Amino acid sequence: MRHVINVVTRLQDNGDGGYTMYMYNNNEELLEDHPKGQMFDSTRPDGQKFYKRVLTEEEKQDILNEDDPYKNGYIGQETIEIEVMEDGSVRLAKPMCLGVGQ
Repeated sequence: MRHVINVVTRLQDNGDGGYTMYMYNNNEELLEDHPKGQMFDSTRPDGQKFYKRVLTEEEKQDILNEDDPYKNGYIGQETIEIEVMEDGSVRLAKPMCLGVGQ
């Protein structure tokens, strides 16, 4: 049995010559995980140096519209096709290619 999974992608420049591809089920998950929603504060009394902050609507639109791809990442879509075999194992139903480079 074949299954198709449509995912939203964020290709993020690591700033060191490399890139990292992130995949999400939808835009909401992408925005929830985006680095702009992560804050660092080493002086927090609860010891949580990293914490979440709520993105503004303008920030969300900037990310989804690729207004600054270097900071926000390149947003796209991919399709993953998997096949469940008779023995219950799962494999790719078609090859995947994640192009990353300079």
